Amino acid sequence: MANFYRNSLLSNKQKGMLCIIAADAYKFLKNLDLVDDLPLAAWRHREQKAAYGCESLTKARQNDYATIKGHFQQLAQQDDKAYLTYLKDDDKIQKQTQTFWHLEQQAELIGSLLVRAGKAQDKTTGQAYILAAAKRILGQPSLTWLKIKDLDPNQIGNLVINAKRNLKSLQKKHPETSL
Repeated sequence: MANFYRNSLLSNKQKGMLCIIAADAYKFLKNLDLVDDLPLAAWRHREQKAAYGCESLTKARQNDYATIKGHFQQLAQQDDKAYLTYLKDDDKIQKQTQTFWHLEQQAELIGSLLVRAGKAQDKTTGQAYILAAAKRILGQPSLTWLKIKDLDPNQIGNLVINAKRNLKSLQKKHPETSL
């Protein structure tokens, strides 16, 4: 992609799409009671700042689009879409960081569910749950949570997808934990 394109501002259509995905994420998280008492616009600005360093989409560039879109897709539990969004981006380190962040989010959701189901003391159990699966899937018994971050982005992305499936399975197994 040419540098002049990557540095150009987002189109109104792109900004609108990001707002729609952000609203989906907000509704999803609000239903789980995981959103502070912020209105949608204030929450979206905070999350945009977390995703790309600025609260306003009017300053976002083309090279920020995948980062912001993937961030909101993941928050809306559209992990497969987020994973594909990040794969389209061309920076491996950025992909590793982003996909690991998504894995951490899945770990927090799994941990919260296990706590609500009375199967765990705290939310960090979600990390142990995902780590055990990662060791088995990747055949790396000495793998640690922090070493997952150094895996290939595709491997981390596959762990995110697996964690998403495990979360759905746990939700079916423990329907009383649904909000």
